[in-house]
Amino acid sequence: MRKTNEPVHCFLHLVASQNGGALQKMRKPWYEAREFAELSKSVTPHILRHTRATWLVQSGIDLWEAAGTLGMSVQMLEEVYGHHSPDFQKKAAEV
Repeated sequence: MRKTNEPVHCFLHLVASQNGGALQKMRKPWYEAREFAELSKSVTPHILRHTRATWLVQSGIDLWEAAGTLGMSVQMLEEVYGHHSPDFQKKAAEV
């Protein structure tokens, strides 16, 4: 567990093992990252992907750009997360 007086180090990507080689398994690094971030054990990479998709759509970012960062098609993003868009049913509500 991280102590509150320790500095927080930010990582954009986990790209290699501690010795610089390719990672063979993600289980241990994921558990360590989750503990470092003080997240519940119920938080999984899949849940984080759903959260990111929801937040991207809510922000109104271009769906093509959002889908690209998530590694999914625009069609999938629209079908699963489209109802989170600030414009969802806007025209229907104005009728």
